[in-house]
Amino acid sequence: MVVKAGDDALVCLLKGLNIDRNKKLSDKIVDFANIYRPKDSNFKEVRYRSGPTPLPPTQRTGNITYFLHTGTIGLGNENRTPSASATMVGSVKAVNANVQLLWDLEFTSLLNNAALKQLDPVSFNTYSEMRNSKHVSPSTKLFCTQCPFVWLGKAILINEHTKWHRDIKDKEDGWCCIVYFGNFSNGDLFLPDLKLRLHIEAGDVVFLRSYAFVHFVDEWIGEGRFVVVYYTSKDVFEAHKLGEAADME
Repeated sequence: MVVKAGDDALVCLLKGLNIDRNKKLSDKIVDFANIYRPKDSNFKEVRYRSGPTPLPPTQRTGNITYFLHTGTIGLGNENRTPSASATMVGSVKAVNANVQLLWDLEFTSLLNNAALKQLDPVSFNTYSEMRNSKHVSPSTKLFCTQCPFVWLGKAILINEHTKWHRDIKDKEDGWCCIVYFGNFSNGDLFLPDLKLRLHIEAGDVVFLRSYAFVHFVDEWIGEGRFVVVYYTSKDVFEAHKLGEAADME
C-alpha cells in the first residue's frame, strides 16, 4: 500500500516482506540486546518466550532503544565530521555485537534497498550518494563495508511504545525504513496528519517520511516486539554539502 500526494509517495506499507525471517531475526536481536547492555541504564535481560501464552506488559523486561548511528554529529560538535556513535565503537564487545547484527540483517537490508529504489528512485540515489560520501569519518566508512543498506544509521527498539513525535533529526523530505519483528498483536502505527492508521504485524516494513509527519504507536500485547529503524541523519547531508562546497574553493 502506497499513500501519495499527487505523484509524491508519503507512506508505504509492505505486508509480510520479512515474515520468513521473523523468528530467526527476533532471536538475533534478543541475542544482541543481551550481549550488549548499556552500563548507565536500568536495562535488564530481554525475555522473549515462545509459546501460546504472551507476556503481559507488566512482566516484560528489556524495554530499551539503541541508537546506533554510523553518521551523525552530536550537539555542540557541529564542526566534527559525521562519525560512528559511541554505542557502536565504545568497546570491542560493542563493535563485535554491532557487526554481527549488521551481518544478520544483510538480506533484509537488501530487500529494503530494492523497495526504496522502486518507491522513490531519486531518494534512493541521494541516500546512496550520502553513503559513499567522502565527507564522513573513517569509522563510518568501516561500518558501511559491513552492511549493504543505503541508510547510515539504525535504531533498535526493543519492546518500546513510541509516543507522538516527528523525527526532527532526519532529512526534512527524507525517508526512514521501519522493520517489525517479534510475536505481538496490536501496536498499530498512527499518522494523524494523514488521518491514517496502519495495521502492523511481524514481518511488515513501513517507509515513512519521518520528519514530515507526526506518528506514534498504539499499545501492543505479546511476547516481544522488536523494531529496526533505518535512517540517515540530516547532519550527514549538511556535512556533505559543506564539504563539497569547500572542495570547489
